[in-house]
Amino acid sequence: METRHGVAGYRNTQDAIENVSTMKSEFDHMKGQTLEDMSNMVQQFNSKIANKKAALEPIVRELRSVRQQAQVVFLICFSQILIILLLRSFILNYPVKYRMSVWN
Repeated sequence: METRHGVAGYRNTQDAIENVSTMKSEFDHMKGQTLEDMSNMVQQFNSKIANKKAALEPIVRELRSVRQQAQVVFLICFSQILIILLLRSFILNYPVKYRMSVWN
């Protein structure tokens, strides 16, 4: 009948178009579901990161304090060692008759 009206293959083409349209609709639905799943995963990751950050915050604060205290102790020790070395150098360079025998 299609051949008689000059539209041979119309039904096949129409069926193919409908199949493609159905497949596209299914693909779009799957794509939307995938995007929604990915969005949920990102939200979960962000939530876990926020929880870990909140848990680590007091530890980091304490670490900063301890690090600052360690730096002060280091500077005090370093300055004392430097003073001892300077005094020793001064004493060793002082004339022999004025040196104490302990420093030799």
